[in-house]
Amino acid sequence: MPRSSTGRWVVNSIGEVHHSGHRFLVAVVSDDQESMGAGIRQVETAAVRAVDVLLRSR
Repeated sequence: MPRSSTGRWVVNSIGEVHHSGHRFLVAVVSDDQESMGAGIRQVETAAVRAVDVLLRSR
């Protein structure tokens, strides 16, 4: 949602990811994004990286 005072976006996502036989619950919170699209890209990138790190640590 856009912030009324700055016009910048807050984009958050919570979801369940199944990958390589593993189940992950992932929550990503972002703030001060230039646009909704930019926030979505950042949240998606962070979620993928988090799952990658968790898979490598197994």
